[in-house]
Amino acid sequence: MCQANRANPVALKRYFCIILFLLFLSHNIVGADFHRIIKMTGQSDTTVKPDYVEIGIQITNEIPPKGSTNLPSLISILRQKKENEQKIESDIRNLHAALSSPKKDSIINSILSAENTDRSNNVPINKDSENDFLSAKQKVDSIANVILNFINTQKTVDKNSIFSYYNSNENNMTNTRTIRLIITDISNLDQFENDVIALGAKSFPQIDFKSKLETQLKQETLLKAVDNAKEKIVKLSQQNNFKIGKLFQIDEPPNPNQGFNNITRNTKLIAIRSTVNVTYEIK
Repeated sequence: MCQANRANPVALKRYFCIILFLLFLSHNIVGADFHRIIKMTGQSDTTVKPDYVEIGIQITNEIPPKGSTNLPSLISILRQKKENEQKIESDIRNLHAALSSPKKDSIINSILSAENTDRSNNVPINKDSENDFLSAKQKVDSIANVILNFINTQKTVDKNSIFSYYNSNENNMTNTRTIRLIITDISNLDQFENDVIALGAKSFPQIDFKSKLETQLKQETLLKAVDNAKEKIVKLSQQNNFKIGKLFQIDEPPNPNQGFNNITRNTKLIAIRSTVNVTYEIK
């Protein structure tokens, strides 16, 4: 029984060997991650002439407050309509009940008397306010259709790129429609904008100059940014008498606008920039 409880010396030896091995790995991993690495930022940029421009055109119709043509007035109108609908439903229920009542004549006369009183007390609905509110979308669509017809006559517009969407804000009494498209000749952009404004456009929420070479040039600047970081590390190692080992990691800082910075109309060039963080081992 005593022999069964004794520790096996072979098992203990294996156990201690495993512990020592894990400690060795832990020491080296920690050393590599926190004491024997160097991290450097590299950058590279280039420029390219744009081939086309993506543009957004916004058409907006705002109903100006005039007299009773304002939001409180329109809310009052809608509430009044709702109350009238509820009153009609109540009268219909009462009429159905009156048909089976011995006092149906007096009930019907009471309903008609109340109806006449309501009509005499009702405030007349401002038809101009209601029409302004209901026709806002039609006014925006009318201007948008004129602009779309003009766009379809332009040879420098990519017809397959044209699309539009509609948005309204009843609280601000505003209706907006946006048209997006691609112009393949950027030299025609200024004249195009002037023509569209003359037709009723309010603003241009998007004007993005683009090049078909952007993706290719982005890859090239990324490689050059890595080389730039490595050159900095090599120079630093020579100045401080240490050697660099294997490459551990390359990553780009999270920046959705990085690499595709737009241009001004004065430079006529797209700036493509890349930034990377490079980590090397120190021997």
